[in-house]
Amino acid sequence: MIAMEIQSLVRGNSSVPSLVFLQPTDSAFKKLKHKRMDPIKNPSLKGNEQSNTPDVDSKPILPIRVGTHEAAVLSTCIDRMRKGCSACEVFSRPTPFDIILQMLKHTNTRIVYFEIYDVKDTVFYARGNISKDNGEFFTIEVRPSDACVLSILLNVALFVDDHVISSAQIPNLEAQLNQQQDKALENFISSLDD
Repeated sequence: MIAMEIQSLVRGNSSVPSLVFLQPTDSAFKKLKHKRMDPIKNPSLKGNEQSNTPDVDSKPILPIRVGTHEAAVLSTCIDRMRKGCSACEVFSRPTPFDIILQMLKHTNTRIVYFEIYDVKDTVFYARGNISKDNGEFFTIEVRPSDACVLSILLNVALFVDDHVISSAQIPNLEAQLNQQQDKALENFISSLDD
């Protein structure tokens, strides 16, 4: 599993879907980059196949389609938490998330982490891993959009299984463009030395 964070949110309308873009946290990316460079863990590094190796210098991006309402809630949550609001101050009126927060508080239960564990076509599957004070541990199915919101409100980790990232990631075009520009600048500078 790879720890992820929200890179960006694109809010659509009724005819255009909204998208949440997840990327590995900095510490998770360092581990992922090391794994990508290990010929034992990444067989594509062996032999003459090195030209087909994954781009180890850019973070993979995982796009998850969410509903318009869910995107609005997530946007509000991100904006207000960045402004320093506490979890109970994010929404002006009680929401299902407030109910969840209160239930957790009053039942001595906490969400340890969320994980997006599978993807089929364009549908992602997530679950919350929950712990009670008595040591009991269980999981519940959640929508990925709700996992994103609650991970922000509760300041808990959001993980994605490796196979989900490898099957559903999109290229990090911004990182690739930056790498191309850096390479062009290096080539230009080296041509001046000639």
